Amino acid sequence: MKRTIALMAAPCALALWALAPSATVAQNAAAQNAAGKGAAIQAETPQGGADAESLAKNAELRILVNVVGQSNAEVLRIVRDLGLTVETMDVNNTKRVATYGLRSPLDRFDEAISRFLSLGIADWQKIETVNYAERLDSNAYELEYLAGQEEAYREELDATDRKNGSYQDIFNRARELDKETYDRNRERMEMENALGRSAIKLVLSEKSVQDLDASDELSGFINMPGFEGRYFRPENPDPATLADQYAGGTLRYMFTKGRSYFLVGIMKPVAGGDRESDAFVNDIVNWGIGKDFYPRYFGQGKNAFFNPFSGFEAGGMVLTADGAIEHLFTVEPHLGMEFFKNRYVIADARVGYLFPLDPDLVKTHRGLTANLSLNFVF
Repeated sequence: MKRTIALMAAPCALALWALAPSATVAQNAAAQNAAGKGAAIQAETPQGGADAESLAKNAELRILVNVVGQSNAEVLRIVRDLGLTVETMDVNNTKRVATYGLRSPLDRFDEAISRFLSLGIADWQKIETVNYAERLDSNAYELEYLAGQEEAYREELDATDRKNGSYQDIFNRARELDKETYDRNRERMEMENALGRSAIKLVLSEKSVQDLDASDELSGFINMPGFEGRYFRPENPDPATLADQYAGGTLRYMFTKGRSYFLVGIMKPVAGGDRESDAFVNDIVNWGIGKDFYPRYFGQGKNAFFNPFSGFEAGGMVLTADGAIEHLFTVEPHLGMEFFKNRYVIADARVGYLFPLDPDLVKTHRGLTANLSLNFVF
């Protein structure tokens, strides 16, 4: 006579057992620096007073450093001193970013975090303490339940004729239980391997105070409009066409974190020239697209005050006279200095030399330029 099996319904509480409590601490790096650079953050203690042997800690750190190559050597020294395990390491000296996947003994975790934070400015940090005790208890409960179900289905298969239509259904369910048992055993193995060990993801990068970097890539859009005072002094002006000096205002729009910008403005004559001539240039409308670069040394753009930079600008000038209008394409290399910057405003000055891309006018229309700019986050 065919035997029947009463399937045990998984209790509703099983879903709650599957989740272990965790405590997470995530905060902005600037706040941590204000409290004292290099101080390790203590994660909240899980409720219930868990045994230390059932705990594991995980951390994610993003730190701004002066030179990635030098900081990489310091990271490796910390790894040796504390007996950490390097699971992954990717040091990109071109983009000046280094990423590490590390494992730390639980009793050395706090010291490792403290020493890593001392490498530079903590831009982001997240520390999590995980209690595996309840997860392991939940896992054991599930395995016990699955073992009982597997035994019941094996007995049912032995008592069922293979030609019976229900045999295949029972066999498929038995295979599903076997797969579930495998998954639970794998989860238990991973949790047991994590006990007493802590994972640390560490990212080092060279960035400036307000997250403007000197990357060559036109990436990382920002919205920083601004104004600029502009001065132009032609080197060999023809008095019939050009004044000795021009000055005016410009709208400058900075649109990437790498100090890429677009500008357009107008200048008027302020001294010299034959203003009665029909060929005399009364207005110069200038436009251009520029890119600035921080130097490899001298602060690398990370200071709040006095960051030097160099760059170039490519664009053109529309020369307006009573008798004619002429357009010239121009290039202008320049040197500059950021007087002040933070996350919301940048004040800088540039001095450059403008070259018209016209062989007939390069002698009379080339000259010195000077600019004073203010950009702000909008």
